[in-house]
Amino acid sequence: MNIDVKDKITLDDGNEYIVASKVVYQNKNYYYLIEANSHSSLKICYEKEGTNILVDSEDKDINTALIPLFAEQLKPFMNMNF
Repeated sequence: MNIDVKDKITLDDGNEYIVASKVVYQNKNYYYLIEANSHSSLKICYEKEGTNILVDSEDKDINTALIPLFAEQLKPFMNMNF
C-alpha cells in the first residue's frame, strides 16, 4: 500500500481521514489519521503485513512511543498560516 502524508482515505467505518503523519516503527508503517470532515476523530493505524488493510493500533505502549515520532513529522506544519 502506498499511503502518504496529506492523502485522504476512507476506512471501514465509512469516514474519510487525512493522513497527518506517517512513521516506520519496528518495521511497520504507522499512520496518524484525522477525520476529514469534523477533525474530532483521531486514529493511529498500521498496515497489516502483506495486505492493503489498515488496522487500529490498540497497543498503548507502542502508541505512546509513536506520539513523539508523529509530532516530529508534524513540526514543519506547525508554523504555517492556512
